[in-house]
Formats: sequence, C-alpha cells, structure tokens
Amino acid sequence: MNGYDRYMIGVRACDAERGYCFVDVGIPGERIFIHPDKDCTHSGCPRAGTVHRHQPSLAEREAMDDYITRWLIIEYEREGQRKDVVELGRMFRL
Repeated sequence: MNGYDRYMIGVRACDAERGYCFVDVGIPGERIFIHPDKDCTHSGCPRAGTVHRHQPSLAEREAMDDYITRWLIIEYEREGQRKDVVELGRMFRL
C-alpha cells in the first residue's frame, strides 16, 4: 500500500467518524457522499431540486466503519515500526 492509499484511508476514516457516508441513489454505478443529518445538495441526485435527505443503509454504514478499522490497523503497524526504529537506535548506541 503506497502513501497516497494510506492518506486516503485516513481521510475517509475521519469522514466516517464525523458521520459522512457513501450512498447509492438509484443510478447504476454512482454513489454520492452525504451526511444523513444534512439536506442533499448533490446535482447528480435523481431528486435534485427538492429538499430531501438520504439515509445510508446498514451495509453502507459498515463500509464506512471499515475505513476506520483499516486506518487503525495502519496506525498500529506504524507504531510497531516506530518502536523497531527506536529499539535499533538503542542497540546501536550500546
């Protein structure tokens, strides 16, 4: 996984933590990024022009939760790498 992928997982994890979610709007292959507590303003939505809100399904919420899980795994691995570097530095000083 490259640096950009890790960065984007972190960005989406932050979005998921704030409640944002990708939802299907009935257009094949298109999902929009929304917050369930805010009115939809996406121009590609079939109901554009009317005041409405989208509610993500359980599967869509779980998909966003997966970003948080992946981000936590990445951070755990990074912490392990940091500890390894510190330990190597300590060993070389001996």
